[in-house]
Amino acid sequence: MQFLSLEKLGGDFRSLLYSVRGGRPTSAFSLAPGAKIHVAAELKSKVLFVTADSLQAKDVAKKFNRYFGREAAVYLPSRDDVLLYKKVGNRALYAERSFALAKILKGEAQVAVVSAETLEQYLPDREEFEKSVLTINVGDEITPQKIATILASGGYERVAELSGRGEFSVRGDTVEIYPQSGYPVRISFFDDIVENVKRFDFDTRERVAEENAVYLPPVADIIIRNPEKVAERLKKVKASGHVAEIIADALQKLEQNPVDGSLCWLIPFMPDNLGTIFDYLDKDWTIVFDEAKLVSDKLKLVELEHKGRVKSLSEGEEALPEHINSLISADRVVRLIGGFKRLAFQQITSLNPLFAAQSIFKFNARPTTRYYLDYSGLITDLKNFNANGYTVVLCAGNKERAKSLAEKLKAEDVMAYPSDEVEKGIYATSFDVPNGFIYHDQKLVLVGADDLYGKPKAEDVFKPKKHLIAPKAGDYVVHEVHGIGICEGTVKQKVGDVEKDYVAIRYREGAMLYLPVDQMDRLTKYSGSDNPRLNKIGGKEFEKVKQKVRASVKKLAFSLNALYAERSKIKGFVYPPDTPEQKIFEDNFPFTPTADQEAAIKDVKDDMEKGKLMDRLICGDVGFGKTEVAFRAVFKAVMAGKQAAILAPTTILAKQHYNTLLSRIEGFDLKVDLLSRLQNKKQADEILENVELGLTNVLVGTHRLLSKDVKFDDLGLLVLDEEQRFGVEHKEKLKLLKKDVDIITMSATPIPRTLSMSLNGIRDISLLETPPTGRLPVETYVTEYSDNLLKDAILREIGRGGQVLVLYNYVETIDSFASKVQNLAGGAAKIIVAHGQMSGPMLDERITRFYQREADVLVSTTIIENGIDLPDANTLFVVDADRFGLAQLYQLRGRVGRSGQLAHAYFTTRENKVVSEEAAKRLTSLMDYNEFGSGFKIALRDLELRGAGNLLGAEQHGHIAGVGYEMYTRLLREAVDEIRFGRTAESAEVEMKVDCNAYVGDGYVSASDRLRIYKKIAEIRNKEDKDRLLAGIRATYGEPPKPLVNLINVAYLKALVSGFSATRVTLSRKKAEIALSEDFFKNADLVEIVDKNKQTVRLVAEPPALLFNLPSVDVEDNLVRLIAFFERGLA
Repeated sequence: MQFLSLEKLGGDFRSLLYSVRGGRPTSAFSLAPGAKIHVAAELKSKVLFVTADSLQAKDVAKKFNRYFGREAAVYLPSRDDVLLYKKVGNRALYAERSFALAKILKGEAQVAVVSAETLEQYLPDREEFEKSVLTINVGDEITPQKIATILASGGYERVAELSGRGEFSVRGDTVEIYPQSGYPVRISFFDDIVENVKRFDFDTRERVAEENAVYLPPVADIIIRNPEKVAERLKKVKASGHVAEIIADALQKLEQNPVDGSLCWLIPFMPDNLGTIFDYLDKDWTIVFDEAKLVSDKLKLVELEHKGRVKSLSEGEEALPEHINSLISADRVVRLIGGFKRLAFQQITSLNPLFAAQSIFKFNARPTTRYYLDYSGLITDLKNFNANGYTVVLCAGNKERAKSLAEKLKAEDVMAYPSDEVEKGIYATSFDVPNGFIYHDQKLVLVGADDLYGKPKAEDVFKPKKHLIAPKAGDYVVHEVHGIGICEGTVKQKVGDVEKDYVAIRYREGAMLYLPVDQMDRLTKYSGSDNPRLNKIGGKEFEKVKQKVRASVKKLAFSLNALYAERSKIKGFVYPPDTPEQKIFEDNFPFTPTADQEAAIKDVKDDMEKGKLMDRLICGDVGFGKTEVAFRAVFKAVMAGKQAAILAPTTILAKQHYNTLLSRIEGFDLKVDLLSRLQNKKQADEILENVELGLTNVLVGTHRLLSKDVKFDDLGLLVLDEEQRFGVEHKEKLKLLKKDVDIITMSATPIPRTLSMSLNGIRDISLLETPPTGRLPVETYVTEYSDNLLKDAILREIGRGGQVLVLYNYVETIDSFASKVQNLAGGAAKIIVAHGQMSGPMLDERITRFYQREADVLVSTTIIENGIDLPDANTLFVVDADRFGLAQLYQLRGRVGRSGQLAHAYFTTRENKVVSEEAAKRLTSLMDYNEFGSGFKIALRDLELRGAGNLLGAEQHGHIAGVGYEMYTRLLREAVDEIRFGRTAESAEVEMKVDCNAYVGDGYVSASDRLRIYKKIAEIRNKEDKDRLLAGIRATYGEPPKPLVNLINVAYLKALVSGFSATRVTLSRKKAEIALSEDFFKNADLVEIVDKNKQTVRLVAEPPALLFNLPSVDVEDNLVRLIAFFERGLA
């Protein structure tokens, strides 16, 4: 974008450039936000851009990348708390920091964006960090063991099988690494020479790209090269009590794993291992401050808070006086800044405490209008700009949109050139600069893409995929005939001259089933309850359970279908298309909707505009955006002249919906009322009158809305929040209210997508599976409990104006614990207690008081509802976190961090308690908050099963436990298909008796991956599946051995013959026969293929079978011939 060069713009822009280049400290006043990005990007030097807070820094980094049109900017996040000694470090955060540092050192970062707090934090020594970076080129001579050593020294964890970022595995002559950014890497060796480097898809294991080289920065940002020296210093500290125990544990970690992230507690004792952000910048970098006064204030505030906490934590034996040196002082930061070129963006009245400017420039730079809200205003302004000789650059984001925009403007008599070559005139460009500016002195206008089109659609952080859940040894499994057993792994058995693999399953009384691996599609991992009862093999027990479930789901499907059919007969109100007001209302939403939200909104609007009586369930996890979907429907209903009602199970939830909706409709002439126990009789009577007269557009409330005295003038839409939590009496009243109005039901517990698909056609469900983007992560600490830690967490949060949730799950002693909390916090905090044994009204009243900020700390059991939004609660403290399941811990953490503030979650265990391995894994997985990894998926699975029970009812929940979730959904799908189509899609099992070696070799695939591969083999349904699986196996493990190819061919042949009425395949040196079902004559494809191949195959009727005349006695050859035969038949 040469036209934006500061040199070419001339005037003060050129002078500013020369001033900064010449090393003169410079201040620039009155630049619009978009202009700040422009000026910083065009300084023609590398830039460290400093903002006052983390949220702004992260956003600015994204804007720079859009300006450059590539990933030229990196965001370096601040470290988590260095004063707390944690049991588990936040590996994902450390890796993100290391990744940013590596990009800076490699020269790939044109701009590095940091918050003020990051300037005061220590980093690894630059020289030591550079030694930990691993660069591997094809042809390099290096051993896998040497790579493993370097990776481990950089914080990577060695595992048998990759499960997440920051891990690596070594298997023979192959090393697999999952770095912080991009796809995993597979490095193959020939002797000690790197033969190839490949990127592969983590989920499918298939190759994505081949590389000539790979650059792997460490994933640790504490790198201690001299742990003995650090240990020596630490041993000299005179300490007692709890802090002495911390030192002992730290000394042990220093010896075992000196890159453990929790060792940041030792920063004061390793000065020769530390550096600053300024050490990573060459002297030609320019430091740009966005509002220097705000940055300076933040530096001082962070230092002041740090000093106070060091004093408090030292007194409480959680830290040492030496920890005052864990942070770089604000004064030292200012001194370090002095070694670089400096530029400060300032408002006209603000001071610059960071440096004395020698050059000062004041610009006449205004922001552009948000034209996406006023297209006619854009046309008017473009004509005026053009008449006055301005050059106007419209940033459309891509070429297609630029071309479309130019054509659209032409229809309005505005001539815009669809070109990126800007001269004089109006240009519709493909540039994606987010925010624009007007430079009157230069007669230049740039209209940003966000100014033209609104906020861009965010990329999904986590896109749900169909993840293969393969059982592993020790898992409960369900066989479709024999029922629930325990998988014991795989065994190889020899029958005659032939070796094959079998999955060993143990049933009740120790009975064993050896399942041929080609039948693994009959086996699923059990999900339903923690310790299911094993079935007895060979009996009819499981079949009886299945019959009972089948009858129940059929009844359920019939009742759902009858309800669906009854509602579909009633003609609903036909809503008109969206109004201009609807567009403004939706654009005022402060966040970018996720793809799932967009899809749900479309589903709802389609229902409303088709005149269909809507009854839609919107299902999603905490904070996934269900309420916004409902609000858009409410607004649409009101714009069409209808009334809407929002019904919540508790006063606090109703109050929250009311407050949120009030803020969303600000500026529109609409009336929203709240009806609950919070209103006195006079207020309630006035509201009821307004509702009946139609003066109230939206009524929000609790079950009070179901009272007889509530009469609507013209109710069009009813939104139900958590319907399952209403009592039987309320549900009966709801049935009457729901008869002829559109319904949206929201559920905060997610349900499985497979269940949603099983109910397709008899229940309308929209799933929100994508986590929200743009929220700051919750800083998570896993550590031992102490009174002083709790005191520090409470005072720290109250000190920044927030609230604290303390989870204490013991009702009997919760009051005495709350008294202790009060003593710890002193007079600074007001405490409220809530637990499940309180009456409904009392619990509601306590939570409401906390929500209304009448208290600073809520000490409660897990009774707090997931759907409640407590925006000022930004610290969570969980006592005895090891007693909770992963799903509970995940949802508990979701209760904080729902505003723009950085939130903290402390998961504590009892002091000196030995935590079980399983509990330790649960707590460790919580640290991975930047990536939705396996821990998230496990938690989600648990939540989904709960959601399934909520949706289908208690009886069905019991059935899910009885047969396992996968089997349950299959039976439900069959019942729905039978109702909708009069048939079920049942397929007969084909028995395979093929006399050739068919197994996965012990040395070829890791034991942990073998069952996954068997599961994939059993799920082959066509040639594409087979080819894809073979390609993935080759890319991962190299050329597959013959027995594995045979196994895959057996599974593929099974899939091929299943479409030709086959029941059994027998293939030996003496025989090639396929037994057929009795109704084989109905299969026209079978008759045709036999007729065309009379020389090769003969059809016999008694018993029905295909007999093949094959030229070879080699079973493997004949297996390939049979595959080719049936492939021709399908062609």
